[in-house]
Parts: sequence; C-alpha cells; structure tokens
Amino acid sequence: MCVLVVQDSYYKDLHNNLPVILTEMGAASELELEQRNDFPLSRTMAGINPSARDYRASFNATESVLTFRRSDSSGAQQVDYISDAV
Repeated sequence: MCVLVVQDSYYKDLHNNLPVILTEMGAASELELEQRNDFPLSRTMAGINPSARDYRASFNATESVLTFRRSDSSGAQQVDYISDAV
C-alpha cells in the first residue's frame, strides 16, 4: 500500500492537477488507485506571493490523499516486509 498527500498547483495561470497526474503515473507502474479524498484549502503559499496576483485572482487549492495498492496480475497476494534489524 502507498499513501500520498499531494496538492494541485499552478504555473502562472496553468492548472497542474497533480492528483490526476500521479494517478496516471501509478497506473503505468501497476499501482491501482483504491481511494481518493479531497480537502479544499483556502490558504496557500501562492496567496502570500504578491506577484502571483498578476496571474490568478483565486488562490484556493485542493489537497488530496491518494491511496494506491500494487496490482498483481497473477492473482497471488504480494506482501512486502520491512525489517527492524539494524
């Protein structure tokens, strides 16, 4: 299982939908999106930057929690172990 927390972003006035981009990248790496939870944010770092107002009027963003699971085409369950050994 893999859990990522990502926030959509903008380059000038172009919206970069990072949750969608990472979901597509995960699918290409045999990771299936199990769940996505979105949380709207009203305060962002872009809102602090006075120069950013030249490109956008709104500074709202969405933070997303993406939960992936490795797809296993053989049908067998794969388990990864992390060792505590030093």
